[in-house]
Amino acid sequence: MTVSRRHTNRLLLADQDEVAGVNDRWQLNENWSFNVGARYDATDGTDSGGNNVLDDDKISPRLGAAWQLLPQKLVLRAGYGIFYNSEDIFGSEANLPLNPPQLIQANLIRVAGGPPPIRLSDPIPAGVLSNFDSRLVTLRTREREQRSGLIQQWNVALQYQVSRASLFEISYAANRGRSLFALYERNQTDFGVDGTVPSNRPFPLWQGIQTGASRARSRYNALQAKFEHNYSNGLYVLAAYTWAAALDQAGAWDSSSSPQYRDNFEAEWGRMSQTPPHLITTAFSYDLPFGRGRRFGSGWRRGADLVLGGWKVSGIVRWRSGLPINVSLNANGIDPATGQAYRFLLRNGGGLHPDRVGEANTGISPKDNRFAFLSPSAYRVQTLNTPGNAARNSAYGPRQFNTDFALRKELRLSERQSLEVRWESFNFFNTVNFNNPASTFGNINFGVITSAGDPRVMQLALRYGF
Repeated sequence: MTVSRRHTNRLLLADQDEVAGVNDRWQLNENWSFNVGARYDATDGTDSGGNNVLDDDKISPRLGAAWQLLPQKLVLRAGYGIFYNSEDIFGSEANLPLNPPQLIQANLIRVAGGPPPIRLSDPIPAGVLSNFDSRLVTLRTREREQRSGLIQQWNVALQYQVSRASLFEISYAANRGRSLFALYERNQTDFGVDGTVPSNRPFPLWQGIQTGASRARSRYNALQAKFEHNYSNGLYVLAAYTWAAALDQAGAWDSSSSPQYRDNFEAEWGRMSQTPPHLITTAFSYDLPFGRGRRFGSGWRRGADLVLGGWKVSGIVRWRSGLPINVSLNANGIDPATGQAYRFLLRNGGGLHPDRVGEANTGISPKDNRFAFLSPSAYRVQTLNTPGNAARNSAYGPRQFNTDFALRKELRLSERQSLEVRWESFNFFNTVNFNNPASTFGNINFGVITSAGDPRVMQLALRYGF
């Protein structure tokens, strides 16, 4: 049995964490074993106003079991656990201290052809941070009671020992998330109401009111397969495949999109931006069989061994299907179906999707035609001033393939000194990996890919160890 405890202070919140854990392993017989554990988190998290921003006490159970079906050959394993995410606030999203009076985003606007409101050579105008129009200021807020993100994870895995050095494993892995962090615009007007008019907004004295909530959810299911050849006769190989289906209501940091209507997260279910449906990864390392102490050249002289012997190669080969991409709609533009201009009333925040009426991806490889990766006929401009029916991340980007390769050799200069020569190549085959296409429907470049990832990059390094 193991017991642990940790105490943490976090400066960005008036926050202190107390963490304790216990774990025990129970061997029922030679074929059955169980692991039982729990983690306890006591969090005192409050904002500058004394409001709770994190729930206080959390208990996270852990359960695991292993059944040896064939001794030393076939094992079935299963596990379940609950995990919490205690937030460390960085950046500016829903960061409460970044509000008046600590921070005021002053807007100095040039009127028509008049003089500039301020020059860099001028002093800061008196009263610029006290005499301001609040209708031009955006607030950062949070719902009063914040919850820590909760993830339930479980898996079932069947592992087979192929040989003394090799094993194969196939598994089902899943998780469910709730109380996940998400952002929405609280000061947004209804569809069909002009949000540029301050009096139409729910809070007329302010412009935007960005609000952080802990109410989003997620789902993940995956079939996973793995082959591993442990280091033997100079060779190590790890190959893995994942087939995943992942949905969420709000993307993680830097991959989220604003809900179409305030905090209606239930209408925002869509594919996870960072999870491809298919992913294959292979990593390997091999000691080339040339040089002293190896299969070929064991009798080489020192000069020949110095140049040709003792080399190692390694690499990572990765292929994945395209990542989900979000198709949005400009509030005003040209309808591709009619060629006529359209204009939605601006609602002072909130996203906008078109209607989806067909298959988004054309199936055309960007190597053949990068101007037709997405199909404009798959979407249409919906009735003005209504939400579109397209889900978040309703299309996929281009697939990616990459190989990184390394060749290295270590020279022993003395008992304590060594010199490593290393040549590395990233994107070894110089594969063109296209970036995602433009995905704003109604723009003239919708579905067009205009850029690609890095070409082959090589580097030579010397490392001296002592």
